[in-house]
Amino acid sequence: EPGFQCRVAGKACTPKCGDGTTSGAETCDDGNGESGDGCSATCKLELGWKCSGSPSKCTSTVCGDRNIEGAEGCDDGNSLPFDGCSLDCQKEPACKSGEGCSSGCGDGIALYE
Repeated sequence: EPGFQCRVAGKACTPKCGDGTTSGAETCDDGNGESGDGCSATCKLELGWKCSGSPSKCTSTVCGDRNIEGAEGCDDGNSLPFDGCSLDCQKEPACKSGEGCSSGCGDGIALYE
């Protein structure tokens, strides 16, 4: 199928990143193997960009405009940290004054210890 490469007969095929066809787990594919243009060299959407189409056309997003676009996890329209949405429009753990912060399964936040 277009957008996939099959290296071993009888084995699962994998998406072919960089061919301009978004397929499988790819979130974008702009037809090149370069990062920094909205679609990474591994065909993942880059922070600060939104991409659509096949091949993907990418444009920059504006964090703080109240529109959740591209790789933004939230956009509350302000530049206040620790209110649930970070300065770079990513979800933060839930924080309550005097109680600290918490995060729960399914909230889209990965915490590592």
